[in-house]
Amino acid sequence: MSAPGDLRWGIIGASWMARTWMVNAINAVPGNTVAAVSSSSNERGADFARDFGIGRTFTSWEEMVADPEIDAVYVGSTNDLHLPQTLAALGNGVHVLTEKPVALTVADAELMERTALAAGLVLRPNHHLRFMDTHRTVRRVISEGLVGRVLSVRVNHTRYLPTALQGWRLTDPAGGGIAYDITVHDADTLRFLLDDEIESVAATPLYQGMGQGVEDGVMGVMSLASGAHAVFHESYAQPHSGTSVEIHGTDGVLIADDILNAHPAGTLTLLQNDEAPREIETGPRANAYERLIGEFSESVATGAPGLGFGHAIRSLEVAVATRAAMASGVRVTVGA
Repeated sequence: MSAPGDLRWGIIGASWMARTWMVNAINAVPGNTVAAVSSSSNERGADFARDFGIGRTFTSWEEMVADPEIDAVYVGSTNDLHLPQTLAALGNGVHVLTEKPVALTVADAELMERTALAAGLVLRPNHHLRFMDTHRTVRRVISEGLVGRVLSVRVNHTRYLPTALQGWRLTDPAGGGIAYDITVHDADTLRFLLDDEIESVAATPLYQGMGQGVEDGVMGVMSLASGAHAVFHESYAQPHSGTSVEIHGTDGVLIADDILNAHPAGTLTLLQNDEAPREIETGPRANAYERLIGEFSESVATGAPGLGFGHAIRSLEVAVATRAAMASGVRVTVGA
């Protein structure tokens, strides 16, 4: 193992996400270095390693997580592999950052958490939006009462899924579909922004020509513990759309445009009573993935609990409830 505070990372899966965001974010945080990558394709793994100057490649992720030179792994594989890869890494004393959804079932996610706690290892979900300056500003504006009591929220998270991200997301009935990819993100975002819990979900699946055996969109309503409701629309099949979150309260409306993305972007506009709309400053717009890696490595170095893993389990519960609501056509209680 490396010195305390320094982490040598292995990347499981030479994925678009790893290539576009995660390798650069890991290498940008002092003390963190991507040292290896595993890919089932020899050629893809070799190309990935060459492009990023990574010294070692594996065709077996099992071998990589068992290598004593690896301190932490990023699990960027298909959703069905998050559980076995995470448990194998933890079993070898390796810290884990895993993509969302962290598992396909809540029971599996709870097993992952128990295993990490028993081993004294750091386990985190890649819910990067909690680290966005825009999202932290929205949370602050709401907590300061500038919109009053929140009555309702509208979430629009629609796009045309890029070719590089298609494949299993559009074909795998077990781990694909919109709920495990996008709803879990939006559930975590709502819970963070509002500091509230989602209690039930009603949802209708959409089949708009991209999904093959799975939904490529969903529309629904989430009911929150505070009494507020959130209308949500998520889609892979809308090429001329975007993302937005509108928070409607007793004293105002906060409109957050273009904030449900990987890149730090977006605008926040506050409307209060009859006053002219005013833009809310959001701060430096730092790279959320770098912040996440920084929090992760600090927890490894200090033993501080950090954000932990519980919020990922709760957000997965919402995604599971959404899938059940889409299948049944009735409102489903979260965690039931």
